[in-house]
Amino acid sequence: QSTLDLGLNLLEDLLDRLEKDGKKVLPGEEVFKLYDTYGFPRELTEEIANERHFEIDHEGFEKALKKQREMARKAHGDNYYVKEDQAFYNSIANEYPAEFLGYDTTTAEAKVIGLVKDNDLVEEIDGKGIVILDKTPFYAEKGGQIADIGNLTFLGGKARVLDVQNPAENLIIHFVEVIEGSLKTGMKVEATVDNERRLAIARNHTATHIIHKALKEVLGEHVNQAGSLVEPDRLRFDFTHYEAPTKDELRKIEIIANQKVREDLCVHVKVMDLDEATALGATALFEEKYGDKVRLVEVEGYSRELCGGTHLNATGEIGLIKIISEGSVAAGVRRIEAVTGENAYKEFVRLEDMVEGLASSLKVGIGELPQRIEKMEEERNELKKKIESLEAKMASMQSQELLDNMNEVAGIPYKGVNLGETDARKLRTMGDALKDKLNGILVLGGSNEGKAVLLCLVSENYVKQGIHAGKLIKELAQIVGGSGGGRPDNAQAGGSEPEKLDEAINKLPKFIEAMKK
Repeated sequence: QSTLDLGLNLLEDLLDRLEKDGKKVLPGEEVFKLYDTYGFPRELTEEIANERHFEIDHEGFEKALKKQREMARKAHGDNYYVKEDQAFYNSIANEYPAEFLGYDTTTAEAKVIGLVKDNDLVEEIDGKGIVILDKTPFYAEKGGQIADIGNLTFLGGKARVLDVQNPAENLIIHFVEVIEGSLKTGMKVEATVDNERRLAIARNHTATHIIHKALKEVLGEHVNQAGSLVEPDRLRFDFTHYEAPTKDELRKIEIIANQKVREDLCVHVKVMDLDEATALGATALFEEKYGDKVRLVEVEGYSRELCGGTHLNATGEIGLIKIISEGSVAAGVRRIEAVTGENAYKEFVRLEDMVEGLASSLKVGIGELPQRIEKMEEERNELKKKIESLEAKMASMQSQELLDNMNEVAGIPYKGVNLGETDARKLRTMGDALKDKLNGILVLGGSNEGKAVLLCLVSENYVKQGIHAGKLIKELAQIVGGSGGGRPDNAQAGGSEPEKLDEAINKLPKFIEAMKK
């Protein structure tokens, strides 16, 4: 299932909901979300929407686009490529082709063939700007793998490489900050990638291939990649699956992945024809466009994938793989996050410190923790039962007091009481104690954690006269900023404005009188 397929499903669901609500305009922010998150072209969204007689909120889309661009600029300054710069890069791509050397080396001597500042070609830059080299060891961000960073050194100066992008075919742009001297067109530079960071990224990228294969083995061959992010500190892998993997399944995936690490399998990279790679059973991304020649990354005897990223020479260099989270990101799409190498070790240390801290707090050894926690749970349940029993007794004792001095409207006895700090469970307990003694209408209200709670009881004789607890509580709930409902004799509600409880209770006779009519 491709990312575009997911976008189409989300669009259809969105249009169904809008149609159900009687709306005919597709909000601009939703159009932008489809475009930005799922790569769903605005033109295609508009075409599908028009077929179902919907209009597109173009102004809202432009606002969302502008907002994202401003946020990106603010977060990254001038060193950030955004889609709106694409036309400029397309216009210069053929004039500034670059050779990528980064599969074989992390250092290279290169020549500055272009400099860019504010989407204009310039002859010299100091401070922040964009550098185009004739050849580069720097990997440009693509395929889910984050870009390399590092340094450019040159006669009389130095620049930090902060980001690298590949906005058009054969065009590689380096976002730099010159910290010594100034860079000029034609200069020779020594390009040096941060090798430790590159190695950490390679660990995580090779690990994603192993995890992908392990997912297929444990969950089924229907599992496919639906997105990924490979950074030096962690990896994120999105995959298609119809339900949450169980704890045992995740543990099995992790065990298999680490078994492949311990086997120290060689990682081979070959460039070959697409047909040949397909015949070898290589996994490809459905939404990816491939040329006649492709790059096949093989974990020897285990997995084959088409991939343009940087990888290790052998799986043993990963050291360790630890899955740290798993969850849902969209209908039919799950996400695993994991760490490798030193970061995996740090995760185990973090968990060990947490367990030791718990054991110390509970004054037991680590091996005794499960039994101590189980005992605490039993004690908590016993205390909970005692509290509920006491609350029931208190409610029974209070019941007569609550039923004393009833008011009357339209010949019906009623009373409304704001009990202050209480919760819905306590109100229900009181209601159970009162319902058999009640002759009339009783409304109990309270507040808990900044929320209003309400309970309405109506005795059977007044239900027969047309008084409905569910309808009464609905009116009261609207005053406290909420909603509710229930049976004719018993109904509950909640709201976000507990400060209006007294106002709601004071309006109870008005609602009773209106219902009686």
